[in-house]
Amino acid sequence: VGVLGGKKFDTVYDKDSFGALDASMRGAYCDRIAEHTADGAVVYMEVKLKDEDHPQKLSGPPYSLEMEDLMETSNFGTAFDYVSVLGEVCSLQLPMMSQTGHILSRKPRNTA
Repeated sequence: VGVLGGKKFDTVYDKDSFGALDASMRGAYCDRIAEHTADGAVVYMEVKLKDEDHPQKLSGPPYSLEMEDLMETSNFGTAFDYVSVLGEVCSLQLPMMSQTGHILSRKPRNTA
């Protein structure tokens, strides 16, 4: 039954947690989120997006992430649908980097 007594979350807010993880750790994180969310649950994510000419575009943390990164099958792509990109959600005092928002929805579990 676990710590939640079998209950599932309807909403998850992730501000930069996913983007702080090395790619090798993201799958387990996404599996845990999927395990503890109800069908149709909303996941609101904020991640960093570095400009294409950012000198550390490929290094992190924070890692530069886009919708394609979030929705890889090894990440959220298997258990979640991509609902919307919100674009830049707040200004950062960091050069060549923006804070972007994304909305995902938990796919129904296959109960058959």
